[in-house]
Amino acid sequence: MDFNEKNATNAVLDSFSKIKDKRLKQIMNSIITHLHEVVKEVEPTEDEWMKAIMFLTKTGQKCDDRRQEFILLSDVLGVSMLLDAINNRKTKDETETTVLGPFHAPSSTMSNGENIAKNVVGDDCIVSGNVFDVNKNLIAGASIEVWQSGPDGLYDVQKEGEVVDLRATFISLEDGSYLFRTVKPQFYPIPVDGPVGDLLNNLDRHPYRPAHIHFMVKADGYKDLVTHVHLFKRLKIDRERERERWKEKRRTQARKGKGRLVPNGLPSAFARRAIFTIEHFRLGRMRASNR
Repeated sequence: MDFNEKNATNAVLDSFSKIKDKRLKQIMNSIITHLHEVVKEVEPTEDEWMKAIMFLTKTGQKCDDRRQEFILLSDVLGVSMLLDAINNRKTKDETETTVLGPFHAPSSTMSNGENIAKNVVGDDCIVSGNVFDVNKNLIAGASIEVWQSGPDGLYDVQKEGEVVDLRATFISLEDGSYLFRTVKPQFYPIPVDGPVGDLLNNLDRHPYRPAHIHFMVKADGYKDLVTHVHLFKRLKIDRERERERWKEKRRTQARKGKGRLVPNGLPSAFARRAIFTIEHFRLGRMRASNR
């Protein structure tokens, strides 16, 4: 067969015709078809194609146990968000999802009310809320994993010494509530010291993300929720009103014989100077896969 630009795509697709895995065959046929169309459209030079190969090579070389440059590339190209939207289509009023991001890492379980900011100093912040389903049934025992950047705009995995900070896992209480202390996160640039940073620079795009806290909420029988909260929209700065709300909740629990709001209590000095933000999460029931 005379291999040329007119029959190249069909020749490659024909070589995949005996793939037994139907899903793999579907994916590979689509990738080859669209990739060949891009090459035909832009007609890259051999030098340009080698630069693309080296870009992918450097992207892989930048990955390690604490950094995933390919996820960063996926984020920058918008693929991560598109994939998340497709795989998390809402059926009712579930909390909006988002991508996991490149800075997630395992975290230890902490008690409700504890402070996840162990090694940084910043504006004190109290984050609380409830976990419930789309029918407003409270969910006890849900796992709530949180991670964020610090006042310097850096995550712990970006720092030397493998210090674990500003990340933890909490378990929702009997009334579906959770509460933890932290510091207000800062806006930050995505890592620009690798090939993805070079790409952004060449595209004349800034690398900054607004301040936010990541959440991953899991409960038996419900679909995992990965989301984030942009605090510049959500911060409740009426401290007096929030302090009164917590006092009333403590009084209510005391009358019901439930004692303090959280195991470790809420230090009054911390509460007086803290910024409050209230975030509720609505989980959707597990659904069978469409494939």
